[in-house]
Amino acid sequence: MSVRAAPPRVTTTSGPSVVGPSAPGLRKVAIAHARLGWGGSEVYVMWGIDALVKAGYEVTLLTLGDVELTELNAWCGTSLRNGDFHVRRPGYVPALTPLLRAAAVRDSLFQRFCRSVAGEFDVLISGYNPCDFGQPAVHLVQDFSWHQGLRDEFDAPPADGSWRIHRKGPLRAAYLGLAGLLAAPSGRNLLAGRDLFVANSRWVADLARERCGFCNQRVVYPPVVFRSEPLPDAGRDDGFVILGRVGAEKRIEQAIEIIGRLRGMGHAVRLHIVGDLAAGTPYGDKIGTLVGARSTWVIAEGRQVGVEKEWTLMRHRYAIHARPGEAFGIGVAELVKAGCIPFVPALGGPAEIVGAPELCWSGIDDAVRAIDRVLQDPVRQTRLRRHLAERAALFGIDRFQREFLRAIEHFAAQSTPLELG
Repeated sequence: MSVRAAPPRVTTTSGPSVVGPSAPGLRKVAIAHARLGWGGSEVYVMWGIDALVKAGYEVTLLTLGDVELTELNAWCGTSLRNGDFHVRRPGYVPALTPLLRAAAVRDSLFQRFCRSVAGEFDVLISGYNPCDFGQPAVHLVQDFSWHQGLRDEFDAPPADGSWRIHRKGPLRAAYLGLAGLLAAPSGRNLLAGRDLFVANSRWVADLARERCGFCNQRVVYPPVVFRSEPLPDAGRDDGFVILGRVGAEKRIEQAIEIIGRLRGMGHAVRLHIVGDLAAGTPYGDKIGTLVGARSTWVIAEGRQVGVEKEWTLMRHRYAIHARPGEAFGIGVAELVKAGCIPFVPALGGPAEIVGAPELCWSGIDDAVRAIDRVLQDPVRQTRLRRHLAERAALFGIDRFQREFLRAIEHFAAQSTPLELG
């Protein structure tokens, strides 16, 4: 059904969608995302919907959750209006809400739902990683959470392994077995060449080709909205920003240790954490304790959006990202747009974003050395800022929408069962 104007929380009824009459020539597109929240894949999907709507497609979002359009627009920087696209959910959602909190079960049931309605659309797009629609589709590959081997390799646990213990053992095996039964796969080979895989970084595309056999793929960098004019360097302080969701895989404690060691070397720098500290969760409480013990130089700014976030980023000269093996790292691209100098792990998409080996590090000791070299060299900083300003152009909205639509049209032209006019 169409997205409603009020109240701000947009919901749908279950079962068949209620879609008004289509204008002649409109092509029906479904874009699937199980649950839109506050991450990089949501930005990709929302701006993708915006591009499709502007191009004259009739768009339906397939999802399990409510669509909070006002909040999503604020988070993603979009300005989609009620009625621009339709939202469709399966009828079983209310009854199975507790079960849908389990990711593997949720994804299995969601793919079954997507297959059940796939025949109603001319173009199918999975907004978050490969989806078995039962017929050719475009798959937006956002990370490797869907592939156990790559996920375990690039989403490695902390030294104590505490937050990954649930991934092993008989209960985990039984849970995954149940999810597999619920999935009831179609039997299609998604790698036969008729599906198109759109990766959010060349690093992801290369790994997917080498390790998963993806042969028909393109790279389309995510869009980054930054509406404020970045402040000149003279208007900033020597603070560092770490931006994004506060979760164990983000290694916030390592960023705190790195900045602490730099302070011990005589650099009067502070760390600003821009993200919800997730109080009440084991990892959130751990970071909260670390912040509390270092409150003179670690500042929890909380989750911010829009202009408030932009001004927080622009007030500081530097940034740090601590998660190795990140598929893209849209927060790093935002930091580049804000005019910060980000220091990032050498492994993963963020290194591709900054495009400068001297900003990349492997391990805490290497990070301290790399950052110290830059902090002590104003000439190097000026050169890096010019370089990063050029990199920022790769992540513009117009560029994303052109390349996204080009990928969709390429898929449509190559998919012989789809006659799109």
